[in-house]
Order: sequence, then structure tokens, then C-alpha cells
Amino acid sequence: MTKWVKRLGIVGLLGALAGCGTPPAPTLSVRMPPAYPGIAATSLQPISPELEGYVGRLALTPTGTIRAEAFWSNVPGALTMISWQPSSGAVRQTAYDAASASALGIKGQTAVEHKSAGLDEFSDVSGQQTLSVHGLLTPAAMAVSASRVYAALPMGHQRWEMAVTYGQQVSLYPLPSITGQVVAMQPAPGDGVWLAEDHPNVVMLWQKGRVLTQTSADGPIVALSSPQFSSSTPQVLALIAGPGAFPQTANQVMKIGAHDTSVTIIPSSWAVPGNSQLFAGGVSRLAWVTPHEAVVTLWDAGVNQVAIGRVNLARDVLDVVPSSNFSPVLLYGQPPIFPVISTPSGVIVVGQGYGLAFYLPSADAWTKFIKTPAPA
Repeated sequence: MTKWVKRLGIVGLLGALAGCGTPPAPTLSVRMPPAYPGIAATSLQPISPELEGYVGRLALTPTGTIRAEAFWSNVPGALTMISWQPSSGAVRQTAYDAASASALGIKGQTAVEHKSAGLDEFSDVSGQQTLSVHGLLTPAAMAVSASRVYAALPMGHQRWEMAVTYGQQVSLYPLPSITGQVVAMQPAPGDGVWLAEDHPNVVMLWQKGRVLTQTSADGPIVALSSPQFSSSTPQVLALIAGPGAFPQTANQVMKIGAHDTSVTIIPSSWAVPGNSQLFAGGVSRLAWVTPHEAVVTLWDAGVNQVAIGRVNLARDVLDVVPSSNFSPVLLYGQPPIFPVISTPSGVIVVGQGYGLAFYLPSADAWTKFIKTPAPA
């Protein structure tokens, strides 16, 4: 029987974000665009000059702090968590860690699983606790909510289990419905979690030991996005590489609820208002920002250009944001992953290599974004 062991003491990434890693940089230098709307950019290199990597996930905390999960290219298997509060300029990062799996919640909660002395250690920032488990294989995927960490565990011989940590308690549940590979997870209301499976391509809603729904997709599932708005009913967006999708991109956004689904087809070519060039490619990542709108990053591999789009889920329409295209800074061999978040002031943040790009609709929007004090 698998044996779970609670480590003594309170350990977690929150302590590292408070200053246990690299000393904080005083500020990030953001180069403003010559006109608005436009793209501003900053490099994360000043935070950690020795790092060669890319931002794989982004989140915005309720206090306006940007959390970025950066994967190291020159230290395989390692990642670091970066925390930036634009209103104060404070920057923190964790010491890099050889992580086997990780998760970044839509409100900035983080969880990391890493190997240490033969144990699998799960660090939960929101709970400030670390739990260890003997004899488990590396999680295929993880998800984190405000109070729980979920880990899908391949146990061998096509057998899967779900590990759920809550405070100091850990529960294991069998996952008999999984016959392929778990490739993505997102939390759901009611102590549940969405799982994306590869071979077959299925999205399922799991809750308290039971699979409540299963939805087939028309191709591999690239990513899942939980609502960034308040929602009491389980729903998720799935980014799907359907027939005709460009390599390493998706061309379908599927909205999945507990009882219904809808699919928006993303065109394979688009024009950016304010730019006469026609681009061709697909969607890299998405964020579900309102009940009827998702923000997506579009990537044209041929000319190495990223643009930002808004998908109207009610009308099944893609609108490309004016003057939103830019050339990302990717090192050789880095995956074309461009995570995206949207702030209340209308600033859109994109991860691009080891840096961030900001879409600024106006100078006022940027000023409001960087000068809004964190709630007391």
C-alpha cells in the first residue's frame, strides 16, 4: 500500500518567493511602444542572468501580482517561479528546482512536485505545506485550486490514481476511466477537476472519486483553461488541434459544460488591424476572461510572429487585436508556447521566451495597471 508521510515543519515555495531564492531585482525595465495601442516588452534576464528558459504559464493574483512559471533550457527538468508586483516593482523568484510536475492556478496558486531522497514531494504555496509520498511515479499532470492540489499518477499497467491533498490530508482515488495519457488538468468547482486525455482525445470532469462527464474532442488537446471569472457551475475551455491544424498549434476552442458543449473554429489565416501583412498559423494558448470571451495567442511559425486575438464564444468569431503582433524571443529548440492573461485594466500579458510582452490599449490603462495599489 502506498504510504504518505507528512514532513515536519512548514515548507513551500511561498518562503522562496519571500526571498529565499535569487535576491529581488529592484524593478523590471519595460520599453514602451511608440504609439497606442501597442506592444511593450520586458526581459526577465535581469532577475536571473544565468537562466536560459521560457515562460510556460502565467497567472494574475487577486492583489495584481503576476506569477510566471519559467522552465530552464540549460538545466533540464528545472523550473523557477517568478512573482512581480507591478505597482511596487517588487520582483521575487524561487531558487530553481528540479521539478517533475507543476501547476499554476488561475489566481496564482502554485504547486510543484520534485524528487528528493527517493520521495515525491508536493509543495503547495496556498497552504504553505509540503507533503511527501513513498513509491509513487511522477505525476503526468497537476492542478491547484484555492485549497487543494490534484495530481494524476500513472501507476503502471494502464492503471491511474488521483492524489488529492487538502491541508495536511491526502487521499488516493482510482481512475479506471483513463486508458491513455493525462495531458492537462484544471480545477473545477465543488472539489472537482477537469482532465484531458490523449489517445483517446477526451475531456472528463472528475469529482470526489467519480467521473461525471466525458466529452470527445476532434483532435489532440493542447491546453485547458478554467474561467477567470466567478462560476459556480463546472465548465472549461479546451484548446484542440483539430484536422488541418498547423504543427504545435490548435485550431479549435471547445467550451465544455456539465451538460452541453460548443466549438469555435479558428481560421488558419488572419490579418492584424494596423498591419497589412496576412499571417497563417494557429492558437498557442488561451485564457477564459469573461463568460463569452477568451483571449488567445496566435502564432505564425513562418515569420515568427505572435498576435493576440479575442474569441467571442457566443458568436463563434475571432477578432484580432489591433497592433498586437510582435516577434517573440525564443532560443533555439524552445517550444512555441505563449501563455496569456488579461488584467482588469485591459492590459494583456503574454509570455514570450524568457520575457513578457504587454499589450497596452492606452497609456492610461498602463498607468492604472502599474499604479493600482494592492488591496490591504
